[in-house]
Amino acid sequence: MYRAFTLAFNQVSAKNNPNVPNIPDKLHAPQQRKLSKATNFWNLVLTQTNTITCIYSGETMEANHFSIDHFLPWSFVAHDLLWNLLPVPKAINSSKGNAIPSLPIYFDDFATLQYRAIGVVAQLKKDKLLEDYGTVFKHELVNIVQMPYEQFKTSLYETISPMAQIAANMGFAKNWRYGV
Repeated sequence: MYRAFTLAFNQVSAKNNPNVPNIPDKLHAPQQRKLSKATNFWNLVLTQTNTITCIYSGETMEANHFSIDHFLPWSFVAHDLLWNLLPVPKAINSSKGNAIPSLPIYFDDFATLQYRAIGVVAQLKKDKLLEDYGTVFKHELVNIVQMPYEQFKTSLYETISPMAQIAANMGFAKNWRYGV
């Protein structure tokens, strides 16, 4: 009964409050992550474009040859919403671990990648895949798809930046940089 309540509360909390770390799952963490949606999303994006590179290393990404990275660590956010996920080489995902990437170095590339991915998926009329973005932008999907890049980037930053600071205050390693 407790677990059922926790799952229901978590789904509502994570979807409606992306800035609030996922307390119920931290008390009783889920047994499995749900990354199949993210894997399908990024495979779709990667098959439609051949110019996506890893935001950390600059390596060219290929469909079915990547790992899903939580930009803000999963152990902090405890959710698998697409606005926080991106494809990276497996070795880089392992080296990053639970660290918070350096926002001055990586955020712009992260926002650009997310913006481009939304555009690709929207053109394919796969709107169901974009529902997670509504939690961050508090807009209807059509408005998110039509949002100018600078507004998109600002909205995403206003979600991620305070969360990154909270995570750092909680002891998560901050300002992670690839190869350093």
